[in-house]
Amino acid sequence: MFDKRLLKEMPNAKPYIYKQVLCQWIALLMNIAFTVLLCLLFGQLFHEQLTINHMMIIIALMIVLFIVRAYVLKKSTYYSYKGASLVKKTLRQRVFEKVLSLGNHYQDDVKTSELVQLSVEGINQLETYFSLYLPQLFYSVLAPLTLFVLTAFLYWKSALVLFICVPLIPLSIVLVQKFAKKLLAKYWNSYTTLGDSF
Repeated sequence: MFDKRLLKEMPNAKPYIYKQVLCQWIALLMNIAFTVLLCLLFGQLFHEQLTINHMMIIIALMIVLFIVRAYVLKKSTYYSYKGASLVKKTLRQRVFEKVLSLGNHYQDDVKTSELVQLSVEGINQLETYFSLYLPQLFYSVLAPLTLFVLTAFLYWKSALVLFICVPLIPLSIVLVQKFAKKLLAKYWNSYTTLGDSF
């Protein structure tokens, strides 16, 4: 699920998310170009029009596309790591400052087990949200649009089916997450009580 409040709380993470989505989109374009070149190679081979020069040019272009794709995927991983590190550092610092502001009697406001759970597991989940979920959510919107535009030039009926069906994937993920969130909220209190008893 998309939460605008979380993005407002972490504006410094936005550039890393955008860069990660851009890298993933470039990798998609490289995949498409690679597939087109492969189809061209097999098409010329099938029609017996393939020459050594054409084959060498196509293979060289495919190698270049593969290298560019590997580079942008590596950069995507780097931006994911940098964004996640920033989120963890900022949130843990905020939790620490809040506990310091409450003073020695912080237990009057929050249970120790809940505080530990939020500052460890809770922040790790937000790290996953910012470094993996949000970029993948934006990419899952951008990829079908890109594929629709490119496929529409070849065969518009296939493009229409692709455009309708592919967005159903993230939609189903959002529905599952909403169900999981309701279930987690139901058991969260008993979970922290168990932590207190330990």
